[in-house]
Amino acid sequence: MEALQGLLSEDSPQTPPPAPEGGGDEPPAEAGADDEGEVDGQAEAEEAPPPAFDPPASWSAEDAAVFQTLPPDAQAILARRESERDRDYHSKTQEIAAERQAIGQAQDTYARSLEQLVALAVPELEQFRALDWQRLSVEQPAEYVRLSAYRDALRQRVDTLQGEHARVSQQRQMLEARQRADIIAQQKEVLIQRVPEFRDPQKAQQLTRDLTTNLAQHYGVTAEEVASLIDARQVAIALDAVKWRQHVSARAAAEAKQKAAPAPTMQSAGTPAQADNRGRRMQNKMSALKESGSVRDAASLIKELL
Repeated sequence: MEALQGLLSEDSPQTPPPAPEGGGDEPPAEAGADDEGEVDGQAEAEEAPPPAFDPPASWSAEDAAVFQTLPPDAQAILARRESERDRDYHSKTQEIAAERQAIGQAQDTYARSLEQLVALAVPELEQFRALDWQRLSVEQPAEYVRLSAYRDALRQRVDTLQGEHARVSQQRQMLEARQRADIIAQQKEVLIQRVPEFRDPQKAQQLTRDLTTNLAQHYGVTAEEVASLIDARQVAIALDAVKWRQHVSARAAAEAKQKAAPAPTMQSAGTPAQADNRGRRMQNKMSALKESGSVRDAASLIKELL
């Protein structure tokens, strides 16, 4: 990589021309220009801002804000370590899933083998029910002892096979429960990356309520069916549908409110000024009437009032 960067870099050092044989004290002008360009390139490289790194997608908003305040070198180390941790986690998760799948297949094969052995032993036990054990004990005591021992051993074998089958079935159920828990945890991380609001418990609770209510109201999905969703893609699609319906409802409410709002009363711009002028004129005429007491001032005031 260093070799390639050196070949492709625009600021790569140039090979200096050979010195003149005359041994002059004055360097060539071209060499000085190259040195100046090289110094400028180095200065630009030193002044160039270091690359910025984005915080991991799974971090909360508070952690991401702290990450942005760190120096670029620290950001690079944290981003690299987080990426390595994610790769290692996914690799280990896939290995565990493959091992559990192999164990589950082996358990299924073993359980089917036990079922076949039990199925073969049951008809043999049925044959002993037709025997008259009391008569056999009187007439053929030795045969009675032999068949009784064989019957007891067969019963014990069937009980052992059935007990082993129950144990394997229980282990299989526990393995499936662990696999489901792992899938849910993995899908939860995917959902948080798709919808970061699920990282906050309060926001996640509100989103779950909105999701349950809207799916039940518009699509007939029960709360149990919503709780059983484990695919992050299905949850994200359902949330998009909920947000779209909320947007449509809010827009319809805003339009209805706008239609119901009364039109504002318009008032002519000159009305207040005219009222003020008329009031001042009446006051002046009233004062003039008080001072003069003449009929002319009284008639002027009456005219203003009319």
